[in-house]
Parts: sequence; structure tokens; C-alpha cells
Amino acid sequence: MVSQVLPDGQIPDVSQAGVTDSSEPSPAPNRTVTPIPLLPDQHLIWMFEKLHPGTSVYHIPLAYIVRGAVDPVILEQAVRGAAGRHPALATVVHLKTDHPCQAPEQTEPKFFYQALSQPLPESSETDPDPDIVSALQKQITRPFDLETGPLFRTVVFTDPDGRTLICFVFHHMIFDGWSAGLFIQEINRWYALLASRPSTRTAMPEPARTGIDFFEYAARRLRTQEQQWDAARPFFDDYLKNLPQPILTDPTGFAAAFCPVAIDADCLMDIRSLAAAHHTTPFAVLLLCFQLTLYRFNGIPDQVTGIAHAARDDMDTENTIGFFMNTLVIRNRIQADRSFSDLLTRLAHTLTQVIEYRHIPFHRISQHYREQRQSAPCFNILFLMQTMDLPALSIPGIQCDRLTIQPPDTNMDLTLELYDQQTQLTGWMKYRSSAFSSQDMTMLSRQFKQMIRHVSKQTETTLEDVLDSSRFRLSPMQHSMLMETLRAPQGAGCYVEQVVFDIHQEIDLQRFSEAWNRILDCHTSLCLGFTWKGLKEPRQFFVPTPLATIEYNDWSRFSAFKKKEYLDMFLMADRRLGFSLDKPPLFRIALIKTGIRHYTCIWSFHHCIADGRSMVFILRDLFALYQNPGLPLKKPESFKTYINWLNRRSEQSDRDFWTRYLKGFTSSMTFPFQRKETIQPETRRQPIAIHLTTGLNQILLPAETTQKIKQACRKNN
Repeated sequence: MVSQVLPDGQIPDVSQAGVTDSSEPSPAPNRTVTPIPLLPDQHLIWMFEKLHPGTSVYHIPLAYIVRGAVDPVILEQAVRGAAGRHPALATVVHLKTDHPCQAPEQTEPKFFYQALSQPLPESSETDPDPDIVSALQKQITRPFDLETGPLFRTVVFTDPDGRTLICFVFHHMIFDGWSAGLFIQEINRWYALLASRPSTRTAMPEPARTGIDFFEYAARRLRTQEQQWDAARPFFDDYLKNLPQPILTDPTGFAAAFCPVAIDADCLMDIRSLAAAHHTTPFAVLLLCFQLTLYRFNGIPDQVTGIAHAARDDMDTENTIGFFMNTLVIRNRIQADRSFSDLLTRLAHTLTQVIEYRHIPFHRISQHYREQRQSAPCFNILFLMQTMDLPALSIPGIQCDRLTIQPPDTNMDLTLELYDQQTQLTGWMKYRSSAFSSQDMTMLSRQFKQMIRHVSKQTETTLEDVLDSSRFRLSPMQHSMLMETLRAPQGAGCYVEQVVFDIHQEIDLQRFSEAWNRILDCHTSLCLGFTWKGLKEPRQFFVPTPLATIEYNDWSRFSAFKKKEYLDMFLMADRRLGFSLDKPPLFRIALIKTGIRHYTCIWSFHHCIADGRSMVFILRDLFALYQNPGLPLKKPESFKTYINWLNRRSEQSDRDFWTRYLKGFTSSMTFPFQRKETIQPETRRQPIAIHLTTGLNQILLPAETTQKIKQACRKNN
């Protein structure tokens, strides 16, 4: 833990440092810059800070453990030298005519020194003590004052054994991922130059010239952005149309947690090979795997993910520290019946299209999205991949190791950040604690790595094949129906659904069978089976699509009375026959000819595989396919994906909701009429099984009454 804190700017005795004020390096000459408006995405950050002051969402830390003592005077001079050559690091934000503007001001860099009572780890394989991490996080999360600056600070921790922990903390308003490497390079260069000088005055060689001045770049971007938007708008009109709205969590809950992610060398080699074969990049392969994993996780086929673009296309921007990056919106309409190869080709094409408009600020795209009457953000999930080496601090004669640490806040539900370290990928999933649990992230991380293996090894396999290849859990309702069916006596007809409909035209039996076969190919939930023997909990599974077997009978010669009698008997026998849930398929089809150009179809199935809404979709598709056998049928999303989403919901939150909702409800509803009681034998083996007979009372509402009800519903939304 921290045992001593020295005030801002106060440093230990450095009389032996061998550096005099007269030999300090000269930073770039000062000049006056007229305040200019914030770039659109800087404006987004500024607005967030005003609405949510005190968070560390936009803080960028760079932390290093130095296995030795650091000369504090030389370190301060190195930081001042780097800051003096990059005006963006001196940025402050002021309101000018009620609009935020930015300009560099002559503010001294801030330094904080803290002494640790516990030692820093001796090697990079050991994590720091939790108290040290807590002290570091405290410095990382300290707010910045955007109006007074500076918007970065340097914190130096020293331990009892002479080791040092250095942390540079920047506000994203003035800094991006690319800038991190530039800043550390500047520190390395200045520290080496200063440390190599003798104690006497020595001429300092001027470090390499920086690129374009950030404020010149910002002014240029502001002048051209409207013209660029006019050219890009037709593309985004179509691209953002019907964009799915993300599920919103608590917008004020910024607490974050982390789940580590690591991709080994063999897997990384497969990723690179797949990317080369499809003339794309490992970034595209990994983004696809991430979006497919999310689709498997949440069941949403229209995946929208934010990615970061460095936006440093010109050589003169490559050596300048500042806020250049832009956020791009990547939309992927996933079709589970397409091969991974096809999905990768389509995603690569989407990336090419979006990158063509990479200079359109995300703020402008988000604003256009809101103009289309969408209140939610474009996305709440980010994918970031750093292909450059992590910036390594270099102090002559001393080993330095980067300490990976992130602010404990986030405004994204989920961010996957990966670092390409040549032989492997490392990184983490940073997630909003109010949106996901640690169990969710552990499962998501595991599924992400599984998806990479599927995509890279089986490029012609479809996502649907992967999702539907194994057993999976039941929904709570399915579980209840399964248990009730197993407890019921033989012939109870428990949860047997029967759909009976008349057809007033001649039916080609072969064509009718082919239409049903197409239905089975499309609606795979009809191919579900269940298993429970020897398992801790029951599971369901898909079987290969069976051929439709249609039982055909001709009752056309019988009288109307006989036809009704036979139909009632058929339905009762069919219900009592039931289904063996572990022996799919769990449906039957019968077609009965009852007259000239008149047929009755009976479709029976167990309620575990379909519900009332499913009937509507299936019958709609059946009639369309019979009329037009060549009709392309849109395949619905995988039922397994829905089950995975349903089973990851928080059981505690559901219980809390129903506890509140049913508060005060203490007794069951009683019917206002006499109920016939049946005395059950005491020796009955299934005391809660349903009776074998049921009754039916049908009431039809007049068409006029039905129409009035519909009108009232529409009127009241």
C-alpha cells in the first residue's frame, strides 16, 4: 500500500543527477493558436464528460514496471520535451459563444510521486500486489479538468527495493492508440539523450521533426467535413436503414470488469492463412468470428459492431500525437445457412465499402441515425485490434516491462481488444458489469475461440451446422412440458397439439409431400428430439431432416354424419397415441379426402417443438410452397441460438421481478360456479397426472364485434 505521497511537482533529492537547468533540451518554439471548434468525435467525448463528470471512461493509461531506479529530473525533462513538441498535449477546452473550442496553452505537465511500502514484482510473470494496483487505479481514475489542463499526467511509484512503476495517463480528447507509440518513442529518445550527456554543458542534437501540427490538421478536417458528408450520405441512408436497436442497459452504470483472451500460435497461423486465401486481413477474420460468436450468444442475426480506424492516411500525420482516430460502424447481416467462406467474403466487402467513407466522423453518422427517429445508440459493442507492437519503454541499462491495466469504467456493454504479438494474440473482453456476468464472459470467450477453430478449419461449413451439431438445454417451459408428459399415464395425450384445416381444391399428394419436405428443411425445430436418461438434466437435439410421411385416407363415400364421427374418433386416437419424446420426429401428418375437391389435413405435434405462432409461419410457408414449389424460402434463425440466449438470463433478476409483481397475491383464483370433484384412488401412482378426457365449449364472436375489438386495439396501440 502507499505509505508516502509527495505533493504535485515535488521530487526526491536529485543533487547527484548530473543535470543542470542550463542544459535542458529545447522543445518546439511557442506560438499562438487561434481556438478552433472540437472535431465532431471530440465533441462527443466532451458532451459525455459534461453529462457524466468524474468517470474514467476516456482515460488512457500507459504503465511500466522499471527494474531499477529512474532519474526523476531526467524523466521530467523528457516528458516536458515530448509535450513541447506536440501541441495537442497542451490542449484545453473552453466555451466560445456557447460552443466548445480547443487550443494549446502553456500549462506545465503534472508529476506525482508516491512511495510504496510493498515491493513491486521482480519479474513480468508475477502480478503486482492488490494494494499497488489499487493505488495505481486511484491515479488512473482521477478526473481531468478539460478547461484548465493539462490533459495528461505522469505518476511515479517507488518501492523499498529500488524498483519503479511509471504510469502516464492521458485523456482521450487529446490522444489515441497510435499516439501511445509515438509518445513512448519520444520519451525513450529524450531520456537516452539526456542520460548520455556529461555533467558539463553539451549541445543537444535536435530530435526528428514531428509531422503536421495537430491543430492545422483539425482545421483542415473541419473545413472539408460537410462536403465529404454530402458525398457519403446516400450510402449511409441505405446502410443505416432499419438498423437494429441494441438492448439498453443502465446508461449510468459504468463499472467494468475484464475477461482475458489468448489465441495461441497455431490458431493465429490458421487465421492468417485463411485471410490470405480470401485476400483479406486477419482483422476481418477475427471480426467475423466475434460477430458470429455474438450471434450465437444473443440470437440477433443483424450484428452491428464499432471498430476503430487510425485515420492517419497521410505520411505527415504518422508522427503527430493527437486525436486522429475515427469509429466506424460495421453492420453484418448474418445468414446462418451460408458457409464461413461466403460470410467472410461478404464482410470483407462491407469493410471495403465503409472504409471508403472512413473520414466521415462517427458523430455525424450517429446524428444521421437519430434523425431517422432512432433513440438508441448505433451499437454498444466494440472490436479493437492493435497490429503494432505495444509501446515499450526503454531506459538505458534497466529492464522495463509494460503493465497491462485499464480504467475500471466503460460506456460500452462489451469491448473485445486484441494485440497482435507476432506469435500470438492476447487481450481481454472489457464488459459492463450491469450487462453481463463473469460466467457470461467466460462462456463467450470460450465460444469465441471455438468459433475461430470452426471458421479457420471448416471454411465451407455453415454456421447453422455448427450451432445445431450438439445437444443443448431446454427452455423452462419445455422442461415443464417434458416432465408433465413423462409423469402422465399412457394415452393421456399430454401436450399433443392438433391443427385441423380444410382444403377446397384438388390436392396432388406428391406435390403436397414435397412442400412438407421443404418445410422440414427450413423449420428445423420440427426435427427436435429430447434425451434425459442418465443425464443430470434433460437435453434436446436436432436429428437429420426426415422425409415427410403423410397418412392418406379417402372418406368421400361416407355420409356427413359418418365423416364427423370418424374425424372425432381419429383425433381422439391420434391424441392418445401421443409421442415418444426421445424418438423424433415428434409430428404426424394425415390427409383425408372428404369429397370432390375437398380435403381435411390433420397436423399433430408435441408442444415442446412448436407453439401457436410457429403454426402460423409453418402453414403460411406450406401453402406458398404448394402453390409455387420453386419459391425460395427464407430460413428462420436457429432455435438453439434462442435457447442459449434464454438460458443465460439472470435467474435472480427474473425471480426478483415476479416477487415484486405477485406481491400481495396469496391465494389462487376461484371460479364462480360449482366445480365437479373427482375422488382419486389412494393407490394412484401419478397423483398429479391429468385426466384422459377433456371437454370443449366453443363460442364464436360475430364479425362486427371482432372488428370493433381490433379497432379498439389499434387505437390504443
